[in-house]
Amino acid sequence: MQVDWKNSATKPVLRLLADSDLALSATSIVYNLNKQLERPPSRATVHRALSGALEAELVHQPEGALYEITDTGRKYLTGDLRADEIEVTDSDQQ
Repeated sequence: MQVDWKNSATKPVLRLLADSDLALSATSIVYNLNKQLERPPSRATVHRALSGALEAELVHQPEGALYEITDTGRKYLTGDLRADEIEVTDSDQQ
């Protein structure tokens, strides 16, 4: 099964959301990753990671432009769920 919902920023984004236990905007996520990582992902890479994580239901948007990690996202981050076990929702059909 092709896993095309994740990129190099997926785990850092999920880790930031899990560690903070907050709902954050994409701008806040980019800002904090820039402060935390020696080689932070680009803004575009973070946005693609968030989009893919939404499709894979690893994050959700509780309100507006905020992102929050889901239980599924936490399971993926801890290794209790493999990437090839994640079902991606087809946003074109919603």
